[in-house]
Amino acid sequence: MIEIFTDGACNKDRLAGIGWCAYDGNTKIAEYAGRLNKIATNNIAEFTAVLSAIMWAKEKKHSKIQILSDSQLTVNILSGEWDTKKPWLQWLHHFVQSASKDINVDYNWIPRESNAEADKLACKYKKHEVPIVTLPDVVYKDLLDTANIRFYERNGKKYPSVTTIINYKRIDFPMEKLTQYGDRGTIVHAIIEHYLLHKKLLDIDSLIKVSEPKDAEQLRKAYMNVKYGTLNLSINKPIQDFKMFWNIHSKYIEYKPEWIERKVYSDEHLYAGTADFPCIYKGIPTIADWKTSGQYPKEKLLGYFKQCGAYARADVGLPEDLGDVQQGMIIPLGPREPISNPFMTKEIDAHFGMFMDDRADFKETYGV
Repeated sequence: MIEIFTDGACNKDRLAGIGWCAYDGNTKIAEYAGRLNKIATNNIAEFTAVLSAIMWAKEKKHSKIQILSDSQLTVNILSGEWDTKKPWLQWLHHFVQSASKDINVDYNWIPRESNAEADKLACKYKKHEVPIVTLPDVVYKDLLDTANIRFYERNGKKYPSVTTIINYKRIDFPMEKLTQYGDRGTIVHAIIEHYLLHKKLLDIDSLIKVSEPKDAEQLRKAYMNVKYGTLNLSINKPIQDFKMFWNIHSKYIEYKPEWIERKVYSDEHLYAGTADFPCIYKGIPTIADWKTSGQYPKEKLLGYFKQCGAYARADVGLPEDLGDVQQGMIIPLGPREPISNPFMTKEIDAHFGMFMDDRADFKETYGV
């Protein structure tokens, strides 16, 4: 029986590679290394490595093979022990089953240390010196359908959201956590927006009472998700931090009520988003954004600044009397360590350029 050791590898940017090596007894008879043509997850890479190995075995007319992988998920799904609800893995499972129709395939798990050769082959993708492996478009269609991608609609067109474009590589972020963080953000933004419009800082129960029925229902659902969620997220802490920020910095800020929570669009580059707080800060037109993250490492801040750049250079939606936006301001609400000053950038055009790189990658991956 031919033994084929398979492995997949993936980095934090969702670049991925596959590798396998085939043995007849103690003799190695083939090996392969490749990189996937689009972003992926480690599980996608693992499945693709198995698919590639089976297709080689079929081409070489081997009737019986043993797949050896250090991925328990891959082995258990392909051997029928486990099921998966993720559509892209279901498709890959289907492709593997179709490819192996005329071959007797035995799937076995092995420890990672026993799979070093296949792992080394899979990691060759990092040097871009290996062939490109093209996955079927249907895999990426289902990634698009299930990757929490948000669209804005305008004049019959769908615009991917700025935050989706920047964060699209985080396709495996748990939905349960994502909704809790998102709902807390919705509540905090609503409380702040009401204060900026009416100069009254309300708690969530009072805000629900004075909101329009549709908005009140949305806030009520968001509050229940945060209050009874598994993350124990605080609403009071971000609001206290907003009060501290406003007491220190409001004297430097000019704004008009109609500038708050502006939906902005780029018809040229097809993206959209909601700019939290366009304003004049210390005499300079600014995109300000409220953030409720617990930490602000450089990589996360870079994403926030790219968001500011995208909003600043949108061609529809920003107030004309705001002027040409020249800086971005990230206002931290709820950090684990106290932060009294906002994070600032005046490199708006540079960050917009970085965002456009993300936009190009997003389009290449999902076709939109």
